[in-house]
Amino acid sequence: MPWSSVYQARYTKPIVRQMMAVVQRDQRAALDFVGGAGVLPSIVAYQLAPLSTPQFPALMIAPERTAFDHEAVGSRHSANRFYLAIAVTNHNRQVTAELIQDYVLAMDAVFNTVPLSDFSLALPLALPHLGPGFNTSGLTGGILKELFVASHNYDEIRIKRDQFSGIGILELLVDLEEA
Repeated sequence: MPWSSVYQARYTKPIVRQMMAVVQRDQRAALDFVGGAGVLPSIVAYQLAPLSTPQFPALMIAPERTAFDHEAVGSRHSANRFYLAIAVTNHNRQVTAELIQDYVLAMDAVFNTVPLSDFSLALPLALPHLGPGFNTSGLTGGILKELFVASHNYDEIRIKRDQFSGIGILELLVDLEEA
């Protein structure tokens, strides 16, 4: 008998793509909410893994951990932890410190206001390795049970070439139940 999967679960890859697409769609409005219209520059680099020479402001979303519910029957219920890192640079250390807080607040606003139903939509996603005109497939309706911004963390401000750079990290908890 040929092999076939018991579940159709896709775990982290589709949710990372949906989160990235939501940020690309909503970031301008969130940045304007935090800093005023057009004050904070748009995010210019979107990454799924760290790059050696990113452009700034840069955003990376990556899965950190998936834990499965042993008690789930007939589905794959998982608690997932993701990190959203946002990096900024500026020639002034004090401005860098404030910029990173502004970008973290904007990303927090995106994930605390997006309806969970938006994750089932096919959304445009611009990532170099996906090619032009790529759209996400959207999550199957109802599998996303919760998305929660659990924490904000800030890395120390460092000197990078002739500028200061700072990184803020949002910890996102995502509850999925897939068939």
